[in-house]
Amino acid sequence: MEQAFFISDPRNPGKLYLVTAPARHVLFNRDDNELYRHHNHNHPCRNVLVFADAAIEKHIKAIESEIGKKRLIIKHLERRLVRAEQTRMNEEHAKAERKYIPSQLEEASEAIGALETLLANVSRDWT
Repeated sequence: MEQAFFISDPRNPGKLYLVTAPARHVLFNRDDNELYRHHNHNHPCRNVLVFADAAIEKHIKAIESEIGKKRLIIKHLERRLVRAEQTRMNEEHAKAERKYIPSQLEEASEAIGALETLLANVSRDWT
């Protein structure tokens, strides 16, 4: 299994970047695979976050939760579209719903596809 780690950028709080073993030289500015040791105390340390199994599980559950939320959104939008098609509301509102909802359904479906790909990758490569 390929080894990897995450780094964060203090200029972009909340963003994590995955660094795989082949890209290790970018963080440590080295082409070899030697163990990195911080010897020069005049330069700041490089803090590297390595996820433990519990953290990976937490992120897997968060991805699964987000997929579930998107599926609920799709069900809700589909019910709204049925109501609009059955014109149980005034025609102007029904027309607006029929115009708006398909793009929202597509967006939610695409998000589910991306999240499922991410979930498969995380489950396969990070556990």
